[in-house]
Amino acid sequence: MAQYQVTNTAAAACPAATGTWQASEKLPPVANSQLCECMAKSVSCTVADSVDDEDIGELFGTVCGLNPKACAGIARDPSTGIYGAYSMCTGRQQLAFALDQYYQLQKKASDACGFDGQAKLQQGSADSTCSNLVKAAGTAGTATVTALPGNASGTGGSSGTSPSGSSTGTSTGNAAASVVPAFNTGLLAVGVYVLVAGMTGVGMILL
Repeated sequence: MAQYQVTNTAAAACPAATGTWQASEKLPPVANSQLCECMAKSVSCTVADSVDDEDIGELFGTVCGLNPKACAGIARDPSTGIYGAYSMCTGRQQLAFALDQYYQLQKKASDACGFDGQAKLQQGSADSTCSNLVKAAGTAGTATVTALPGNASGTGGSSGTSPSGSSTGTSTGNAAASVVPAFNTGLLAVGVYVLVAGMTGVGMILL
């Protein structure tokens, strides 16, 4: 061990995106709870209090199906590295953004914020810090907001194309970034199912 010398100090290059490796080198945005909270407060059309978490997925399908542009700001595509500014927000916050985008795209029609009572109008408001953050994310939510604590200003510039065809950008805003770890409960459920099935099979053989 005393004679061992490290020779492979260079980090391995990321593989190129192929048919079997469908992952872009561009990472998703860092979770920014302040940005998400600011957006949720600023929208005019939001999720009704009566909507359960189980209903959120179905309502997503309805809104995004009616107008895919309404969901550009929450889009996630790891294969191309395209992420909306609000793609790391909670499901309820993302749905509020999608509902408001649909409402705005429908020119605030009286029936555009209803969805059978699952959406409601609110008096959207935001202080100066929140206004800068939301502005940095862009009207369609397709710009990239870089969290810079202590800097209340935010400007955006075009740097790509969103799923809806609108330009994306890189912006700065005042917010402390927080990384939210993800836990895949689906894989855990599969593992438990396989374990129980295996134990049942062994029990049948012993019988």
